[in-house]
Amino acid sequence: EDVDGVKRKNLYAFGNNRYGQLATGDYVGNSMGTAQLVLIASDSARNEIPFDVGIHHSMWVRQGTLYGAGRCFSYEVGGRNDVYQYYQDPYVVSAFGRRDCKKVVCGRSNSIALLEDGTMWATGLNTYGQGGLPGLNTMAGFVQVLSEVKDVEAGYDHTIVLMKDGRLLSAGNNQYGQCATEREFATTRFDHPGHSNQGFRNCVIDGVSVTEGVSYIHANANSTF
Repeated sequence: EDVDGVKRKNLYAFGNNRYGQLATGDYVGNSMGTAQLVLIASDSARNEIPFDVGIHHSMWVRQGTLYGAGRCFSYEVGGRNDVYQYYQDPYVVSAFGRRDCKKVVCGRSNSIALLEDGTMWATGLNTYGQGGLPGLNTMAGFVQVLSEVKDVEAGYDHTIVLMKDGRLLSAGNNQYGQCATEREFATTRFDHPGHSNQGFRNCVIDGVSVTEGVSYIHANANSTF
């Protein structure tokens, strides 16, 4: 975009803002939405602004710093929910120290960040193990879950990871086979031994673990590409 003769790369949003996910600073609960473009972030035209959204939160990266806004009931933005259950102004994630973030993906109520050094961090709901840590406890702020990661994608409640060594890993809800593992989604109880909350597992296609040949990954609600 040309702004006063200077080329800028801008991130805009519009629509539902009930939980402050447009980062406008509006009083949460009073601002149901807007049909007008809201400027979320701006940078030099040569820089990317990676972003993703959950149901009621948004996350974006500007010059290596990760920001978030919106609902934080389950720590999905990475901030403390005992102080703010909604972030209507941009929240600056400081969990990574001086390390730069290069990508962020969001599930329904969780967020996953990939840093330039190849480490992967997660926060928010872990109801199906989608955060990558064994168990079901909500992840109260960003914690490191993997290293040597090349790329990551997130669906509603599952996460797909492409490792630098070529392996394809997954974690989370496998009800529709979206994780491509032997783990199933247990509909009876969350402590079922077959539940998919056992951390990251190798993806298995046609009985063979995927260890090479993957160049691109993508996840939507309950599918993986």
